[in-house]
Amino acid sequence: PDQYNGACLLGLRGTVIKSHGAANQRAFAVAIEQAVQAVQRQVPQRIAARLESVYPAGFELLDGGKSGTLR
Repeated sequence: PDQYNGACLLGLRGTVIKSHGAANQRAFAVAIEQAVQAVQRQVPQRIAARLESVYPAGFELLDGGKSGTLR
């Protein structure tokens, strides 16, 4: 399981990898490598561009952006 540690959190304007709290050194290194690859591959920018092509009008935040809940 160490080689699969880390999950990319989507819906953010940057790269965030969530690692398991009980991860060992190897697992944590894998999560860091995932973050590096996401930055190199411009994952947040590519997701934003794709969403913009699907929803050109953008999203409206329900509460003015406090919780990030989309309508």
